[in-house]
Amino acid sequence: MLTALLTYSAACGTIMALLYGVYYLTLRRTTLFAFNRRILLTILLFSGLVPLMTQFGGVTHAISMAGIPLPEFEVTLTANYQPQPGSTSLTDILATVYAAGLVITAIWAVTNIIFIVYLSLTSHRATIMGTDVLIHNHNRLSPFSWGGRIFIPKNMLGDSEKELRLMLAHEAAHCKRRHWLDLLAANIMAVINWYNPCSWIMLRELINLHEYEADRDTVGSCNEPIEYQLLLIKKTAGSRFHAFADSLNHSSLKKRITMMMKNQTKSPARLRALALLPIMAAALCVTNVSCVSNAADKSAEPVADTTLTWSQTESRNIEDANIPEFEGGIEKFYQLLAENIHYPDDAITDSVSGRVIIEITIGTDGEIKNPRVVRGIHPSLDNEAVSAIRNLGEKGTRFKPATDNDGKAIEATYMLPVSFKLQ
Repeated sequence: MLTALLTYSAACGTIMALLYGVYYLTLRRTTLFAFNRRILLTILLFSGLVPLMTQFGGVTHAISMAGIPLPEFEVTLTANYQPQPGSTSLTDILATVYAAGLVITAIWAVTNIIFIVYLSLTSHRATIMGTDVLIHNHNRLSPFSWGGRIFIPKNMLGDSEKELRLMLAHEAAHCKRRHWLDLLAANIMAVINWYNPCSWIMLRELINLHEYEADRDTVGSCNEPIEYQLLLIKKTAGSRFHAFADSLNHSSLKKRITMMMKNQTKSPARLRALALLPIMAAALCVTNVSCVSNAADKSAEPVADTTLTWSQTESRNIEDANIPEFEGGIEKFYQLLAENIHYPDDAITDSVSGRVIIEITIGTDGEIKNPRVVRGIHPSLDNEAVSAIRNLGEKGTRFKPATDNDGKAIEATYMLPVSFKLQ
């Protein structure tokens, strides 16, 4: 479980870093705050979901949905292995270190949320200038908002009416835009990727965008930029909730004032976001052909005790009655395949397992031709699956060819899954 989570974290962290790098070069210096915020959230969502596709069989599903049949049976090669006494693999060490960091970071995150909930339950509810607020006694805290609520320290009630109005307008902007949901999602990704600097950089970037948006909304509603900037300078002191809540004194004061004075970036600059598409496409391709889920199986050195079986997979609805068929049934074909395939020793040594999808062409005479790897996992496993199927063809193994509507034999493509498992 921990190894799988570490592998997932590494995959989504890599995708996140690549996409953020493109964002940094193309959009970061623009004043398209709301647009940039959506782009960052898209990067977080994309990098979090794409590595899961392999684990849920995204490629196999795509093949079957394309109308190319996958048989109801597949050959499964199983190698049994046991951890060597007293030995610890590098994967185990990394998983242990990752788990320790994950627990520490998660405790820090939960502690912050618990304190915010505590403030929500113990604060005094009041209405100031038409805005509902929660007044608490932790006077060292700067005003902040979270969960659609505004929290202000009791000592701020002595500030001038103008300062209170500007402060409330700023925090109300955070609530209106629901910035706290962004922070919740970004913090979850930061906890999962606690060792990855990019996850914390993206979290900080989101916080900056939140402040830029709130600053713009406040200045636009009050039309008092000088007074507002003076308020920010005055409130730079004070504790804050780091990355869990939007505080008035979050982010660099110099950057915020600079962004307030900067000319608005023109809308066509949004087209720069198209630069993200090639990276996204590449991430989808790499994730589909990589062994994200298979790497989770590498947890110990195997003992080469190999057994060979064939097993039934989930049934698929194939309505085309003219597809290639093996005489004697597909079970018979996989029994023959099982007699011609073995688990490569180097794959056992490297603890590699997974599912290879082989595409073959069934000729008009039923001959097996052109076996090739559609989805591979390891050179040895890929080559073994292709070689075994090619050997069957060379031995004269034949399918009943596919036919068209007139009953004429035609060539057809067929997908064969071969699973290699370590136990």
